[in-house]
Amino acid sequence: MNGYGQGEAAKALGIRPGTVKSRLHRALAKLAVLNAGTESVDQVHAAFVEARML
Repeated sequence: MNGYGQGEAAKALGIRPGTVKSRLHRALAKLAVLNAGTESVDQVHAAFVEARML
């Protein structure tokens, strides 16, 4: 989330860090389905990690 870590994102959103993690996990799963056949889940995950989202 714009360079924020999970803890920072949770604080900014007023939610628990576990909620941030679960929402990111669901979003990653949806992206994997949308990108089926074009990118592997690992590639999508790596992009998220690189962007400091996970």
